Amino acid sequence: MKWFVWLLLFFTPHYAAFADTPKNTLKNRFCIFSGQFTTNNMGRSANPIDSDYEDYYLTAAAYGREILTFQELMSAGLEIGVARRYGKGVKGSEVWGAIFLLQGLPLGCWGKISPGLAAGFSFVDKSLGVERQREKRNGGKAAFLFYLGPEIAFSVTDFPNWEVVYRLHHRSGGNGTLGDFREGYNANTIGIRYNY
Repeated sequence: MKWFVWLLLFFTPHYAAFADTPKNTLKNRFCIFSGQFTTNNMGRSANPIDSDYEDYYLTAAAYGREILTFQELMSAGLEIGVARRYGKGVKGSEVWGAIFLLQGLPLGCWGKISPGLAAGFSFVDKSLGVERQREKRNGGKAAFLFYLGPEIAFSVTDFPNWEVVYRLHHRSGGNGTLGDFREGYNANTIGIRYNY
């Protein structure tokens, strides 16, 4: 029981470090991120070290608007994003819209860690890489698929509005629900987000 009291004393006072920027005033978020596509499914792609990468890349920007907050630690809202997909002389574009859910967990006096998830729909004008191969092999269409973006963000106490973000950028047909498509495409990305 002593360890619980120690943790409570350690974490609770330092949460005030974020008082300079009240959570209820941070309604918008803007993120830029970039990464590389994998040939793996979503489960294996979630391990960036063990993924098999191919020479296709993604550079993206996303804007989010917070709509609901729960006890100053959890928020939900809407996100829209655009991306350039490229590699091996091929270029394409992607747009998506999603609902996001984010939970901020204080790390004592150091900062905050925020796991999150964006879920919605994604449209691309051109499939490429392993996504194109899957499209040909299974006779599906990768143009309009589900979008999923599990992520984890880190911020430090001195700069609470800024976050470093890792996101797994995932497109899927939902086991054939959309486009007669199963696994779509996965990219491991890293970026910077500003909350304002």
